[in-house]
Amino acid sequence: MKIMAVYRIRNKNNGKVYIGSTIDKKQRWALHRRQLRTKKHHSVHLQRAWLKYGPAMFVFEVLEVITDQTQILVREQHHIDSTKCCDPKCGYNTAPIAGSNAGRKMSKSARANISKAMRGRTLTPEHRANIAKANKGRRHPPATRIKLRLAAQARPPRKGVPCSSETKKKISAALTGEKHPQFGKPLSEETKKKIGEKAKGRQTFLGRKHSDETKAKMRAARLGKVMSDETKAKVGAANRGRKHSDEARARMRKAHRARAARQPQRATNSPTREKSIPAAEAAEDAAAPARKIQLSPGSKR
Repeated sequence: MKIMAVYRIRNKNNGKVYIGSTIDKKQRWALHRRQLRTKKHHSVHLQRAWLKYGPAMFVFEVLEVITDQTQILVREQHHIDSTKCCDPKCGYNTAPIAGSNAGRKMSKSARANISKAMRGRTLTPEHRANIAKANKGRRHPPATRIKLRLAAQARPPRKGVPCSSETKKKISAALTGEKHPQFGKPLSEETKKKIGEKAKGRQTFLGRKHSDETKAKMRAARLGKVMSDETKAKVGAANRGRKHSDEARARMRKAHRARAARQPQRATNSPTREKSIPAAEAAEDAAAPARKIQLSPGSKR
């Protein structure tokens, strides 16, 4: 008969314990002994103690029989906390959370072995599809999101660290065409509206100035680029009937005056202002002597 219980493996020599839970206590104790005998137990501390003191110094004891399987990890956690068995001075457990490896610290050699085993490994398309299907719609709990945010903040920033040309090509190839996560998924009108409302009034570059190098790159990227008739039509339709606010017009007027003050030569170099009014009048006066004088029939020269 299977007995579901929370158990402990106790060292009779020093009183240290290992806490666990199982739905079949007999099978579970047999598994522990087999792993310890073959030196494959996941708890290195318990494995070393088993080899040091011998099997006769360890006993398997039931702490609590469980009738509701949904409570088995809750009760195991209670005994883990009460015995402090995750402390090497008190016990042999490696993970402080029941039923999870969260909080478990692996040795450097173990991490190196895992890294070596995973390096160069490529998942099959079927495997990737299964992972995506399993994680679709999954949301991290608030506590996990906080941990992820703190971990990201603790990482050294990459601002100012340029990617190599090879890395840029790999990123581009990974996000080109059908590989892009948004390929073939046009934004809904509701999403567009939300993006528009969020961006409304936001002035990301207010007060910021591009460096000369950035300006040169932007100019080179746009140089020779001609918009298609369709794009022009869309831009025209989007701006047709649009009116700037009084505040926006005031800013534009102020910016125009500032540019004119910094670069007054632009007014003289403009094709539409090649000749100022005084220059035009001077040209007209110079051409006056060459005109023919019209005389009446009865007049004398």
